[in-house]
Amino acid sequence: MGGLLAAVNASHSRSSNASAPPPICQGKAAKRGKAMTQQAIARRSFLAGGALAALATGRAAAEDAGFRFEVSHSPADWHDLLSPTEYEVLREGRTEWPRSSALWDETRAGVYHCKGCALAVFDSRRKVPVDKGWAFFSAARENTLLTAADEVPAQYGGMGAETGPLIEVHCRRCGSHLGHILLVEDDILHCINGVALTFKPGVA
Repeated sequence: MGGLLAAVNASHSRSSNASAPPPICQGKAAKRGKAMTQQAIARRSFLAGGALAALATGRAAAEDAGFRFEVSHSPADWHDLLSPTEYEVLREGRTEWPRSSALWDETRAGVYHCKGCALAVFDSRRKVPVDKGWAFFSAARENTLLTAADEVPAQYGGMGAETGPLIEVHCRRCGSHLGHILLVEDDILHCINGVALTFKPGVA
C-alpha cells in the first residue's frame, strides 16, 4: 500500500452560503496542452491500482467494497466531532465558498493538518498565493492523499468542466474530502477547502 500511495503522490508533485462567486480562473480557458496534462494526471491516478479503483466512485462506495481507513467513525460520531459546515465539506464532499475560511490567505510558516484526523497533509513552503479564495498548494506531503473522480462544484464557476470529471483529493487516513487538483493560472495545483484543514504555525 505504501508504494501505491507514493506513486499517487508522485503524480501530484506538479500538481456555507453566499451569492454565486466568479470563476476560479479568469479570462480565456487554459491552453489545450495544459488541459491534456490535467487529463493525463487523472488517467494515471485511476490506473494506479486496485485500492484507488475502489475509491473512484467516492468514499461511500469504497467503504461498501471493504476499504477500511485508519481512522473511521460512524456518521453520528462525525457529526459530534465536526461543525455542520465541516461535516458537509469533509464527509459529504461539498466545497466551501471562496474566502469563507481564514486559511485561504494564511502566509505564516507552519503545517496544515486534516481536520478529520490531524494527519499532516501540506507544508506552508508548498503554499501558492492565488487570489481566488481557497488554499492552494503545489504538492502534498508524501503518502497523505488519495484521489477519486468528482463533479465540478458550482463554486468553481464552471472551471474544469471542459476536461470532464475533476480529480478529487481526500485524506488517506480518514477519507475526508479536502479539495481538488485543478489547472489554475497555467499551473496544476491542489485547491483545498480551508475548513477541511487545521493550521499549526511553526517551521514547515
